[in-house]
Amino acid sequence: MNNSKSSTESWIYQRLIRKSVRLSVVFFTVASIIFLISFLTAAAFECFKAIHLYWFSSSSDSNSLYESAGIEAIAFSLKAVEYILVAPLPYLFLLAIGNYVLKVGDLSQDSDTKDDLEAAQNLVVGVKTFATALLASIVAVDLTGSVLKSGELSLDVVLPYAIILAVLSLYLYILQMHSR
Repeated sequence: MNNSKSSTESWIYQRLIRKSVRLSVVFFTVASIIFLISFLTAAAFECFKAIHLYWFSSSSDSNSLYESAGIEAIAFSLKAVEYILVAPLPYLFLLAIGNYVLKVGDLSQDSDTKDDLEAAQNLVVGVKTFATALLASIVAVDLTGSVLKSGELSLDVVLPYAIILAVLSLYLYILQMHSR
């Protein structure tokens, strides 16, 4: 009776869940590619705006938040860098989570599948570490943009970013300790 229940659960996994996971991976891969292309397009647009401001504008608009066209061009370039850093994240998350779900479903007493599951868990931790490092990079780029916008490096501008970077650094440390 117990063996029959186990084979039924295996059949359900093999037929329904595995196919559903694979179809959702295909769907979300297409969605993440669209996300990637749109963010890279936005980054290119910001770069073109920065180049146009730097080469073809002698002074910034009167309604601009920046002192000069050069500083505004740097701000647009920083925004482009932020878009480039965010662009690959959905695909990386999808890859790690999809791989992990498939490996969990294949669990058996075989030592190879347990090694595969451990490798999938390490991939998830690696992607989380990479995403956290990218988020810290984005915070640092945004800090640079805020300093450019305010024109000074004051404590009220830097302190919120420092707190966020400290929390992200602590999280990275925890992730690194977990992976050992």
